[in-house]
Order: sequence, then C-alpha cells, then structure tokens
Amino acid sequence: MCLIALLAFGCCKHSTPNDASISKEAAIKKAVAQQTEFQIIDNALTGTYKTLKKRPDLRCDSLAPLFKKQIIRHLINPLTFENSFDSLSKYISIEESADKRIKFYSWNEVTGGSHLNFASVAQFRTSNGQIRVKEINSDETASHSVGACIINQVHDINLGKENGYLIFGWGTWGSGNQHRIIQIYTIQDDKLVKCRSLLNNRDDIVIEYRKRDKLNLTFNAATNEISYNEYEQGEEATFHERTGRVITLKLKNGKFYQTKSVVLPFLLNHRSSQILNIYPHDLQKIIHHMYCCISSFDFYSDILSGITEGNYNTKGKS
Repeated sequence: MCLIALLAFGCCKHSTPNDASISKEAAIKKAVAQQTEFQIIDNALTGTYKTLKKRPDLRCDSLAPLFKKQIIRHLINPLTFENSFDSLSKYISIEESADKRIKFYSWNEVTGGSHLNFASVAQFRTSNGQIRVKEINSDETASHSVGACIINQVHDINLGKENGYLIFGWGTWGSGNQHRIIQIYTIQDDKLVKCRSLLNNRDDIVIEYRKRDKLNLTFNAATNEISYNEYEQGEEATFHERTGRVITLKLKNGKFYQTKSVVLPFLLNHRSSQILNIYPHDLQKIIHHMYCCISSFDFYSDILSGITEGNYNTKGKS
C-alpha cells in the first residue's frame, strides 16, 4: 500500500510543472490583467472628460461633479499611482514629484466664460505604502489655493525634517488678467499638509498680472531660489503693472526668505516713459549708460528684457 502511494506521489511530482515557471506565468497573467484594468480606467476617465468639454448643457450640474467623483475614486487604486495616464494626460495636467511620492492632478472644469474654474487633487503614498487622495482646495478659499489653478510645476525641496513640495499654479479670473500661485506642501503623519509661513513669512504668494505680460517665474534647484517679476496695482483698477523689480526668495533653514530685489526706481514701469515724455529707445539708451555703473550682467539683461516684453510705451511720445 505504501509502495503504491509512493509511486503515485512520484508520478504526480514528475508531471507537475516547475514551481518557478508556474510563478512566472502567474506573474505575467497578473501584470496583463492589471494593465488591462488600468487602461480601462484611463479610457473611462478620458471619455468622461471629453464629454464634459462637449456638453455645455450638462457641465456644471452633472458632468463636472461626476468627473471629480470618478477621478477621486479611481486614484485610490494603487494601479493609478504606479502607471502613467497616457490618454488622460492629454486633457488634464498631471505633475509628479521627483521622489515619486506624490502626484497632482488638475483640470479646467469648462464651466464657460473667461473666469475659468479649475479643480485639483493630490495622490500620495503613505509611510506604509497606502495610497491616499486629497482635494487640494477642499479646506481653502478658491482665490488663495493652487486648487483654483492648473498645477504645472512641482519641485522637491528639503525642509529639514521632511521633504517638501513647492507648487506653482496658473489661473485666470478673466478681464484680461492671469495669476500665479506659489505654495508648499508636505506629508506629515501620512497626511498632506499645506505649510504655513514658509514663503517670506507668508502661507502663499499670489501674483496677478495681465495676460500679455510675462512673470518669468522660476525655481533654481541648484541655488534653491525662487525668482519672478514683481507686479503692482496700476492706475487702472483692473490691471497690475510691472515695477521693474525682480524678486528672489532663497531657501534657508527650511524657509524661503527674500534675499534681493533688482530695481531701478521710477524708470522701470509702464508709465515712466509717459511721465518722462521720452521715446522708448531713449529710455533704453539711459539704461545702457547706467549699466556702466552696474556690475551684474543679469541685472542689465532683466532691464532690457523688460523693454522687449512690451512693458513700455511703444508708440513714442504721448
């Protein structure tokens, strides 16, 4: 009886495929199934958003809330964190941090008009590998949140105890204006938290300027510096005009501080050529002569770029 049992066991063992090959085959099947599942999600979200753009009669009341609900539900799935949305990324902005721990999704809700409404959500990995999703502007006013913008840049920064995420967002409230928002987020105790008072003792920086103007907002990872052109409220209540100042904030001990600003008082805003009653090319000559006393080429270049950006009266004398 025992001999028969041993023979039967030997035959079964001999006919069973190698454990490694079984494991490999199972892994391939699992990968194919997961990829198929992810493609279904990608196509479904893309389809909903494309319908959102085509059906203005259903945008606000039905499709915009539906798309947000769908994307939040799907982003909890780890597959959406580990893969790239090849289709959906053609229609909405998806930005990932350099450390691969967080992604930001933002989109135009296409509610009509020149005042654009945007929505943003963050998808991040906790310390134990769990995937969580947070709506960015769920606890903030729309006018002071990157949730009211398209998030188009994410920069990893060192805040000391933890990694931080420097966010640049773009939006518009119409009337020929646009704005950029700068904020910093971090993951603390497995929760996404907006950092407070880290931007020159402010929670955020909001810069408004006309759509025809340039902000030149940049982050230099080598020097840990944020720089941008300064704009202030002009004589017309609806517009902000460039002052000629370039603001620079440098990261030091976990906070950004304003370290320098380049400016030529009085000469460098749009009204100066009108007040001085001089032609723009004469103003350029004046600046050229002043360059003899200036050692910084970057400073000089910024002044001249301000002229070419159309911030000065190009019609000659008024």
